[in-house]
Parts: sequence; C-alpha cells; structure tokens
Amino acid sequence: MSKDVLAKLPPNFDLELVQNRYPVMYSESMNTVVAQELLRFNKLLTKVRGSLQELQKAVKGLVVMSSDLEGVSKSMFDNRLPALWEKVSYPSLK
Repeated sequence: MSKDVLAKLPPNFDLELVQNRYPVMYSESMNTVVAQELLRFNKLLTKVRGSLQELQKAVKGLVVMSSDLEGVSKSMFDNRLPALWEKVSYPSLK
C-alpha cells in the first residue's frame, strides 16, 4: 500500500522557480500566499514521502519500527490520516 501512495506523490515544487515567476511584491499580495502555501505543501510532501520510505524499510527489517511508523501503518490500514502527517497537514473538518 505504501508503494502505491509513494508512486502517486508528486515531486516537491521548485520554490526558486516559483519565486522567480511570482515575485513577492506589494502590488501582488497573492504571490506571497502562493509562495507560503507551496512551502507548506512541500513540508507535507517531504514528511509523507519520508515516513513511507521509512515504513517500507521497517517492514523489510532494515530499520526499527518506531511508534510513529507503527501509527502510520495502522492509520493507513484503517484508511485514516496518520497523526504524523496530521501535524504538518492542512486543517480539515472532514
């Protein structure tokens, strides 16, 4: 299951390219929002990708299964958002 999720994850956004294309200026306040949101989304992608890669290693026995990784595994099995990802994700009422 973690391989499927990893395969569907997009690569991190190139923040340097975004900042060049949408420079932060007083007259263009939305550019600031775009840059901040992409930074936050990159943090989420990095956390998800890293934890899934570590989970695969733990399942193979290459690293020790931590309580965080076990929580990710159980949450994925139960079709829920893992608490480890929830810390860096967007708030949602669903």
